[in-house]
Amino acid sequence: MNCEEAKKQLAVYLYGELSFDEEEALEQHLEACQGCRKDLAAQRRLHEALDQRAEEPPAGLLGQCRRELRYAVRDLAPAAPGRTGGLWRKLGGFLAPASGWWKPAGAVALVALGFFSARLTAPTPAGGRTPAGIEPVSMRVRTIEPDASGGIQLVVEETRQRVLHGRLEDEPIRQMLLAASRDPQDAGLRVESVDLLKDRPESAEVRRALLAALEHDPNAGVRLKAIEGLKTFSGDPETRRVLARALLEDDNPGIRTQVIDLLVDSKDPSVVGVLQEALKKEDNNYVRLRSQRALREMNASVETF
Repeated sequence: MNCEEAKKQLAVYLYGELSFDEEEALEQHLEACQGCRKDLAAQRRLHEALDQRAEEPPAGLLGQCRRELRYAVRDLAPAAPGRTGGLWRKLGGFLAPASGWWKPAGAVALVALGFFSARLTAPTPAGGRTPAGIEPVSMRVRTIEPDASGGIQLVVEETRQRVLHGRLEDEPIRQMLLAASRDPQDAGLRVESVDLLKDRPESAEVRRALLAALEHDPNAGVRLKAIEGLKTFSGDPETRRVLARALLEDDNPGIRTQVIDLLVDSKDPSVVGVLQEALKKEDNNYVRLRSQRALREMNASVETF
């Protein structure tokens, strides 16, 4: 790795988003390069300064933005025959004329309009406070239809937010966390949910969620949290099956290393065959060494017969 390649990866390194191999290569370069170490220190100071000014976004903002994007994209679709359509389709036709290069600009404009129109909120009293017992409401105008008499018909979509309080033992809280652990669009939400759920792996429902996260979640951070929650169940046959599949199929070497430790802890003879099979296809040197050491600890051969 040269300095130019290293400098491009410094920011990603500070956020912990490099792969195992990329991180190792960058750290080796940093050990030998004083200039890149100085650049890393400067970026770290910048990150720390920005973190001190971080602001918490309003609750529900991410979900609301996604809904607005979905509506805006949907409204770009051609209207059904005989349907007059609403304001969004008229804007879509205006912003997306026949020339092809206008279409992306029209889509971006509709997304922006959709977002800002969603900021309409219910009136609040002086001081900006919502009275006790009144839930905040977000409103969005979906269609506008003037009539011949001069009146206007608005179709308004409202979204109410609720704040739930409780403990992990409470059924409603646990069910909401289980649902959040499967959110297909928000990896950060899945990480936070699994991080809480992993403290209750004795629940069969929670354990199934952890196994599903390890087996299917595309985010390595979520899968690592799931492994932490499964540590005390490495001897369970179903857990062992999912761990074995992760060792053979997961593309993250850090996760494969964690899985080896859990499989060895299970002390099940079937683990030997899984480790031997993994060695035949493993291309990461550290994971190979860890597999070989695990086999030796179990007094097993590193070769299959």
